[in-house]
Amino acid sequence: MGRPPLDIGTYGAIRCYQSESGWRAQTNYRDYDGHTRPVQRRGKTKAEAERKLKKALAERKAPAGDGLTPDSRFKEAAALWFGKFQALADAGKRSPGSVDTYRSILDRHVLPGLGELRIREMTVARIDAFLQALWRSVSVGPIGALGGAEDRGEGQGARHQPGSRDGSAGGWAEEESAGAHAGRTALVARNAGVG
Repeated sequence: MGRPPLDIGTYGAIRCYQSESGWRAQTNYRDYDGHTRPVQRRGKTKAEAERKLKKALAERKAPAGDGLTPDSRFKEAAALWFGKFQALADAGKRSPGSVDTYRSILDRHVLPGLGELRIREMTVARIDAFLQALWRSVSVGPIGALGGAEDRGEGQGARHQPGSRDGSAGGWAEEESAGAHAGRTALVARNAGVG
């Protein structure tokens, strides 16, 4: 069995090699797309090569997009999602009542329970535990409240296997943005009758 992959946005041990022209520092870096790639920098001395490599690693960023990283807080993802939802309502593509409902659910239930978690901490099992506790606190049966969630492949088995819809790699937790998690969490809470 191989070693576990690096966490996204991290790198492994730095190795240094001397050549006729100077030094080369190299490591493997796990990019934000999940691929691990070798990164290297050269310098006249071993220390210079290492400094250049560490600087390059520190400057390495996620692809341009919503600005979220695995270390962003869930409340930031929820704010981005809600801004997009509000824009759809402003354009007449969503109901003002839905905007009010989602805002209420986010403010009263979702953000107090999940808002301070880092996106990398937002596992399916953790969200499921939060929703189970929420359903118990508002006296709504979790089975009936799930409604269509089971039909969307978010069944009990998949909920306890992060990144997996059917036990295989590449499931919905990896495919969807953090903003989609915020939206789905609000939607499931709404379907549970907590809005």
